[in-house]
Amino acid sequence: MERKAKEPILAAILSLLLGLGAIYNGQTLKGIVFIVVRLGLGLLACFLFYVPTGLPEMGLAWVGIVCCSLPLLASALLALFDAIDAYMLAQRINEGEVLRDWEFFFTR
Repeated sequence: MERKAKEPILAAILSLLLGLGAIYNGQTLKGIVFIVVRLGLGLLACFLFYVPTGLPEMGLAWVGIVCCSLPLLASALLALFDAIDAYMLAQRINEGEVLRDWEFFFTR
């Protein structure tokens, strides 16, 4: 049975936009975990943004902004990692390598 060739650019774009690059590469559970973590970080950022802290009244509004921004930064870094991972693993699939469920680009 011949495997379909993967498009590394498509895998990377799917990872950046939706977190679907790992699923596209056949690593379904890994892809679902990436999606759930990124959604969780986004929800955490929203929660931290809207939770009443009283910080602005104390002149510490910047603390709230930093606390809200950290989960968004973590989500963006995870999206970048996921895109690089999906791109490089798609290339390895095209070279004939069979991937394990939790294989990453830095493992061989």
